[in-house]
Amino acid sequence: MADLLLRWLNHELELSTHVTHVEADFASGYLLGEILHRLNHQHDFADFMRSSSADAKILNFCLLEPTLRNLNIKFDANVAAAIMNEKKDAAANLLYQIKIAATRVGRAPTVSSKSLERTGVIPLHNRPVKLAKPSYDSENHRLFEHSVRRHVRSIASLQQEKDRITEEVTKRKAYLAKMAEQKEILEATKAERLHRAYIHSSFIKEALEETDSPAWRLALQKKNAREQRRAAFFQQLMKKREEADENLTISLRRKVQNDLDDFNSNDDSKSSTAGGKVSSRKSVGYGLRSLTTALGAASDRKKYSTSNWQDRPRRRGSSTPRQYVGNGKRQVCHKAAKAATREAQRETIS
Repeated sequence: MADLLLRWLNHELELSTHVTHVEADFASGYLLGEILHRLNHQHDFADFMRSSSADAKILNFCLLEPTLRNLNIKFDANVAAAIMNEKKDAAANLLYQIKIAATRVGRAPTVSSKSLERTGVIPLHNRPVKLAKPSYDSENHRLFEHSVRRHVRSIASLQQEKDRITEEVTKRKAYLAKMAEQKEILEATKAERLHRAYIHSSFIKEALEETDSPAWRLALQKKNAREQRRAAFFQQLMKKREEADENLTISLRRKVQNDLDDFNSNDDSKSSTAGGKVSSRKSVGYGLRSLTTALGAASDRKKYSTSNWQDRPRRRGSSTPRQYVGNGKRQVCHKAAKAATREAQRETIS
């Protein structure tokens, strides 16, 4: 349909501007007024403004509204706003309805003998298809103008939307190009993998064919024999290591037992030399008994030294004995007790 409309606009009507982009070229409404003027229906075409500003769009579409209403073409504020804001297919749909109306009017006889070359206007009758309703039509026209002023957008806003759409299209193209590149890389990688798989399968096939040869069987037998010898060697080596560890453990155990026997014999000889009062077999409480004996001997010595001191004569004029004489004896007794305690502890630990 777009090609038919462009042919009708550029070759049949021969507008003042060569139409290439329908949405952008008809956004101002000036070319729509020119088309209706060529069809002998827009007599106030001189009032149209050839500009893309918001005021020019409002003026042009307000002038178009009565003409399109007389042709019985549906044209309201929403359609006008869509065309002014360059919505897709909005202008094309209106042009298609104008072309259908022009074809319908063209079936009637001409109303003038003036040629198209002199006036540029096709001599069609301009009687309204729809009956006029003055009060109703004027009120609708006022509401139409009010709605159009609310919906019209500025040039900067339209340019921003165009830039946004252009940017989205650019990003989409870049994304598609990147996806195509990745697809090519994946296909190349897939082809390379298939080639490698083919080479690998060919190699395996050749290897399987070689396994049936006598040389392959002989080499396999040699490999098995070599692995068996290696396993036997490692098994023998591990056995020798286990035997060496066991012999070392036995020798250490014997040495420790001999040392213990020597220690016991030495203790027995010492006890027999001291008088044979202490049994060679040491009980659990041996160390405690030795400690008790040492402490008892120390207390006896203390008593003995105290009794001797009491038997001695005292100094004249004093009721207590001299302390410095007995302090030395007490220190000797304490040292002997400590030595006996340490010896008993060492014997208990051993």
